[in-house]
Amino acid sequence: MVERVRPRGQQQVIEFVPTSRLRPSARPTRSHPKAQIDLIAGSIRQFGFISPIIADDDDQVVAGWGRLLAAKQVNLKTVPVIRLSHLSRTERRAYSLADNRLAESPGGTGITSLLNWAS
Repeated sequence: MVERVRPRGQQQVIEFVPTSRLRPSARPTRSHPKAQIDLIAGSIRQFGFISPIIADDDDQVVAGWGRLLAAKQVNLKTVPVIRLSHLSRTERRAYSLADNRLAESPGGTGITSLLNWAS
């Protein structure tokens, strides 16, 4: 069963989805070494699961695969998920790249470049 919560003043809906239903991206933008998953799991134990997983309508993870792996490691049965129903496949791919790469880029990367690369 999926529980839906709508944050006040926002259009996104947070769903609590079973971890077993979520699937990896067909085109992952990042790999997660075990040491990184262990660190994320420690953060979840310390602070709780704060940042939702971002997924498409078919339960494919767009952003947050490392958080999902860590949630499974600490035996969470459900995680908060925000759907990107309003975005096209190309836009979801660009979002995934931006989520994983913009912070790593010293000069930043324009969204137009990401959209072009993702398509």
